[in-house]
Amino acid sequence: MTKRKGFSLLEVIVYTAIIGVVGTLMTGILVSLLKIQNLQVATTDVHQQINFVILNIQRFVRASSAINMVNNDEDPVLTLTMADSTKNPTLIYRTGTRIYLKEGTSMEVPLTSNDVTVEDLQFIKISSAAGFDSIQFTVSMSYATENPQREFSKTITSTVAHFNPES
Repeated sequence: MTKRKGFSLLEVIVYTAIIGVVGTLMTGILVSLLKIQNLQVATTDVHQQINFVILNIQRFVRASSAINMVNNDEDPVLTLTMADSTKNPTLIYRTGTRIYLKEGTSMEVPLTSNDVTVEDLQFIKISSAAGFDSIQFTVSMSYATENPQREFSKTITSTVAHFNPES
């Protein structure tokens, strides 16, 4: 009797089924990892941008000698008087979907990138006696994407105190 070399039909079917199950599991894992990565990219970018805006607002308010507000219903403007007259006035405001900083007569500088959409920027001046003023501000941002797997938004409200003994 001669031996045949090769695989039987049953062996080929079993191996194909095993490879199919493993391939399906690996595809599911890969899809889940890609969804997580997409959301992580959006989350990280929004958090970095919102933290950068908050830190800059805090830094400029603390360095200012006076806080003024220009409130209109659409886009409020934080107007700061600085000790350095070349930086007067220092403005922080939202135009369209971005937040900008303008110091004196210099060109405006965007504080946010095109990767995020600024949904809202609000300022509230809180005045008190003895030259203590505070600014409460709310910033809302979302990741600028059409991909539903990357949709992420965040709103933060913070307050920064300013002391001006000359008030």
